[in-house]
Amino acid sequence: MTAPRIAISPNLMGPDRARRFYPNKHLFYGERSMAVAVHRAGGLPVLVPDLPAAAACEVLATCDGLLLAGGADVAPSTYGAEPILDGRFPGDPARDRIERALVEAALARDMPVLGICRGHQILNVAFGGTLLQDIAVQRPGSLVHRDQTTYDRLHHGVHIDPESRLARLWQALPPAPIVNSIHHQAIDRPGDGLRVVATAEDGTIEAIEAIDPSRFVFGVQWHPEWMPWAPEAPNLLPAGPLFRAFVAAARGDATAAPTPTG
Repeated sequence: MTAPRIAISPNLMGPDRARRFYPNKHLFYGERSMAVAVHRAGGLPVLVPDLPAAAACEVLATCDGLLLAGGADVAPSTYGAEPILDGRFPGDPARDRIERALVEAALARDMPVLGICRGHQILNVAFGGTLLQDIAVQRPGSLVHRDQTTYDRLHHGVHIDPESRLARLWQALPPAPIVNSIHHQAIDRPGDGLRVVATAEDGTIEAIEAIDPSRFVFGVQWHPEWMPWAPEAPNLLPAGPLFRAFVAAARGDATAAPTPTG
């Protein structure tokens, strides 16, 4: 059986004189663990190049699913907001344009879409939603969701709606699931056609899914590609079921995104 091709959105890197190699060049890149997670689930990872949106969508047309990866902030202008703190969080409007076009093209082709961290946020914006530019500033008293020292070792609990389609991607959720946390922005207002299906203890939105049960469209705020593939601790949410379901949906498996019970 041919492996479904999974388009992964690119991280962008502008010229940097301090960089040892290609200091004055525009670069694009992907993170290896994301490609490994897709491949391990049975998919063929395809990194979308940093090209104009129309050309990027031509690459997407050769694929079977869209994975929106993590990375730089989403620019406030992308969702019609004014920047806070004197523009301290400018985001990446160039990447925003590419990814919004990719989401639109994927939905038009009824492709499965999975957004991770930044990808979860830009997916929400593509559906007309908005973001918090900085959780600590705009929601004082919230949990610490990003710490540069602990980085991907920072974890917190997450409540996943047991009646959601997301929850049913796992055969059995841990009783009190824990996920990693490497973000300072978050969803504020969910986009039209999306519903919130997971939150942190402080109410921060941690996952969304399409209201339309025929669509495999999910976003998670954590980084499952950095989580254990299978249970290695009682409460850590394993990544394997999410990636396997995504790749299965890209393969055309109608059972990959089960409808809610009840």
